[in-house]
Amino acid sequence: AVVSTQSTGVIDNGYPELNVNILSRVTFHWVQRLFTIGNKRPLTLDDIYPIDPRLQSERLTALLEQQWFREAKLKKKPSLLMTLLKRHMYTLTWLFFVANLEVGNLPDLK
Repeated sequence: AVVSTQSTGVIDNGYPELNVNILSRVTFHWVQRLFTIGNKRPLTLDDIYPIDPRLQSERLTALLEQQWFREAKLKKKPSLLMTLLKRHMYTLTWLFFVANLEVGNLPDLK
């Protein structure tokens, strides 16, 4: 359930990764609470955040299978590597852009 707190304006949907800024997401700062708890005692299932439905294995498997069947129709010998690259092309492009942006390696776009 989505919970909105009037005082802070923060929306808590149960998935902390979705509620953080890009710096916190890239540096994994959003899991700091889990690291702190795990350093003090063994983690339990109650400590673990729920998985965002978009990242659950059933959904990701179905998406990968769809791409695999598309690849298999086009080629005699489909490639798992090419299937993965095609399936995650936009994510990989975004990660490449962000990584280069952080290091300052982007070409001059004048």
